[in-house]
Amino acid sequence: MAKVVLFGDSYIKRLCFFCDERKGLHVPYNVKWYGQGGLRTDRMNTDLYGKMLKEKGDIVIVAVGGNDITPTSRHKEIVKRITEIVNEISRNGCEHVYITEILTRGNFSK
Repeated sequence: MAKVVLFGDSYIKRLCFFCDERKGLHVPYNVKWYGQGGLRTDRMNTDLYGKMLKEKGDIVIVAVGGNDITPTSRHKEIVKRITEIVNEISRNGCEHVYITEILTRGNFSK
């Protein structure tokens, strides 16, 4: 059975409460959830990130970046940090890493 790891902010943290067998969802995967409310790529919880990496998922879905978007953020820095996360997960042996859409929170200047 493939192992799917979901890593991200409060969307991931809350999503697991709606996607378990009690809700009638049965998936042919072993799903592991690693969510942290307010997660930002520039100040991630290293314990949570390390635990996620240790899972050695076959598929890793990353949902980060939304909390990074502020009126003073630099989009190149956000992309760089997300790219570094994907590269580290890939170096850790995962062949399939997916980034979900980055949902903005608050104001983002052009």
